[in-house]
Amino acid sequence: MAVKQITKTIFYSLVAAYAFFLLHSCSFMGKQPPVWESGMFSPDGKYYAYTWSEMFITQYSKRGNSTFRSGSSTSYFQIIDCATGRKLLDKPLESTEKLTIAEIENNHVWIVSYEISKRWAPALYDINSLKMTFSANDLIKINPAIPMKMQVIRFYKNNSGKPGAVFQAVDGRQYLIDPETGKFSVTAPSKESIDNKDETCYQTISSVKGIREDGGARKKLVKENLESQDDFINPKFLCLEKNEDDIHPEPTMYRNNFFVLSPAFTTDNKEMQLTGIDKVSLATQWSIALPQNENDDKKYNKERFFMNGAQLFVANTSTLFVIDLSKGSIKNSYQLFETKE
Repeated sequence: MAVKQITKTIFYSLVAAYAFFLLHSCSFMGKQPPVWESGMFSPDGKYYAYTWSEMFITQYSKRGNSTFRSGSSTSYFQIIDCATGRKLLDKPLESTEKLTIAEIENNHVWIVSYEISKRWAPALYDINSLKMTFSANDLIKINPAIPMKMQVIRFYKNNSGKPGAVFQAVDGRQYLIDPETGKFSVTAPSKESIDNKDETCYQTISSVKGIREDGGARKKLVKENLESQDDFINPKFLCLEKNEDDIHPEPTMYRNNFFVLSPAFTTDNKEMQLTGIDKVSLATQWSIALPQNENDDKKYNKERFFMNGAQLFVANTSTLFVIDLSKGSIKNSYQLFETKE
């Protein structure tokens, strides 16, 4: 009787475990939540352009601690009006190629388009017309003599005095792309490369002249005989205007306050907070949490900033915040894309 009972218990345990596996694996099948890929504010701060990807999983398996998934990925492009939160495109631009924003010049959004396992190439989207002026394939057809292969292309600062964007092709030459015709022309090489806007937060600095850090995992900011009211984990200072030749760039200021971006926990950069600190006394004026949705790749630390008077626009991997700097409060927040329930 005892043996039968044990056998029955084991049977039901196995059934329960299998059912749990099926339920758990079902959540990894089909359409997955959006994953932010890149983003940047327009030079005037009116718009925030961004891309994301969505996976559709067709196969899923788990072996030990390893998970294997396969399926297809779709890339999306959208633009949001920072003043109203309105998305300019009724339906986001959709592509089977991975789209990464490289630069926004005037209302031209320069994009790096990756056709998986084949090639990288530039593309151009126009905010005024809300249309892709030249897709990657368009530019390849217009410029058949310039090879596009399996090498990441990089954009460079345009010092030509002409409109357009400069990128380096696989032949080692730098080309100016005419935004009207799409034609490439060889240009004098620029040494100042432009990072693609899928990078981690690039608008902060790790130190400020005259301020040091003191403490363990959480550090106080110290200036002469003063120390900050609060302590921070891995504090970074907001710096919206950087000069590459400046060894000690100045932090961005509003009135007499500078801003510290720091994670709330040592585990990851998902729960970030922005703190306004008085430059003279190092007293905390306000602190704001910047929540964001969890994503599969666990890569956060992608905040983007634009200051317009007393307003600070902050975008992370899921939300655009409008912050009133005079009050230290969030005026509005807009979701960048719909999330899977």
